[in-house]
Amino acid sequence: MASSVDTGSGLADDPKLYAVLGLAGVGVFASTLVSPALPGMASAFDLTEARVGMVMTAFFLTAVVAIPIVGSLTDALGRRRVFLTSLVVYGLAGVAIAFVDSFAVIILLRAIQGCAFPGLLPMSITLIGDLYEGRAATTAQGFLTSITGLVGVASPLLAGALVDVSWRLPFALYGLSFVAFVLCYVWLPEPESAPANGSSAAAASGVPSLSRVLELVREVAAALTREMRIVIVGVGVLFLVRYALFTFVPLYAVTVLGTSEFVGGLAVAVLGLGRLLAAPTAGRLVGRVGRRAVLVGSLLLFGAGTAALLLTRDPVLVLIILGIASIGDGLFDPVANDAVTAAAAPDVRGRVVSVLEVGKTGAISVSPVAFGVLLSASSYSVLFLTGTVVLALTAVVVGLVLDGGP
Repeated sequence: MASSVDTGSGLADDPKLYAVLGLAGVGVFASTLVSPALPGMASAFDLTEARVGMVMTAFFLTAVVAIPIVGSLTDALGRRRVFLTSLVVYGLAGVAIAFVDSFAVIILLRAIQGCAFPGLLPMSITLIGDLYEGRAATTAQGFLTSITGLVGVASPLLAGALVDVSWRLPFALYGLSFVAFVLCYVWLPEPESAPANGSSAAAASGVPSLSRVLELVREVAAALTREMRIVIVGVGVLFLVRYALFTFVPLYAVTVLGTSEFVGGLAVAVLGLGRLLAAPTAGRLVGRVGRRAVLVGSLLLFGAGTAALLLTRDPVLVLIILGIASIGDGLFDPVANDAVTAAAAPDVRGRVVSVLEVGKTGAISVSPVAFGVLLSASSYSVLFLTGTVVLALTAVVVGLVLDGGP
């Protein structure tokens, strides 16, 4: 059984939660430490913008492939050996980038990091489902979303200061993976509900055979209910629009609003505020109005904020609108995570979360390309309107499919 109470009142005193948050926090570094270093890297290796972008592509493409594989391994072998190994591989590959003089090797190291990524941020979602239940689980998912928001705001600022000295310095921060390793090694034992503590033959037999892997895939397909599938689709849509705003709002601020690049960067930071400030309240809100109302309302709020960008070109108002819209993002993510993990049995939870994370990572990978093509053929107004319509339609579908329970 998950070790929690429905109110979640003891979370602040639970060291396991801090270990899980540390695991998630270093996972956020996957992109936030790298983006500020790309201009300096391009200059050092004489690369075009398209080619230096391979640093991001190499990571996310391998992550998309690795997520379901690692998710199956966590259900077959248990959580602890996977997340500890992932922290070491991820940290070593990241730190090594600071010392290499070959762009091809950098791409290889980023691909290795992508393979390790599923054992970090996606794993943290699974672990919360293993460790907590009821309102405590939703609240813990809220803390998880909040810490990813905090790291997402703070780490690019720190990396941006370091690249003024050298583009290599931000990669040294991947050494924090080893701090997270110590926290997880000391405070995070194998969850009691995880498969490795059960009677699973696969957990005791080492690496699963091909037939067992196929069986694991069939099991997760059977475990995905209609409600879970709809929530996962909703997550994918939200991330699709969210990362379109992350990518193009800074350009919109500079080219259309006539602001400085600093204001464009500030817009990205404001988009992360909802995850930092609103996410921890998600558990209490679900307790008051129910999960369906929060999911539908948060999608509509994010959509309304996207639509409101059509109404003004005042930079201050744009920042305020983005801040309000970010509340919808901050509430939706933890509630959706909890809806999926709570509905999944422990022996398939890792694989179910891997499906959720493939949806997120796939949306992140596709969003800049899809909305970039749309923007090149139309305008920012069409981009914002498209995001609004997609979010509104998704909110309607989520409202029709999900029941009104807590």
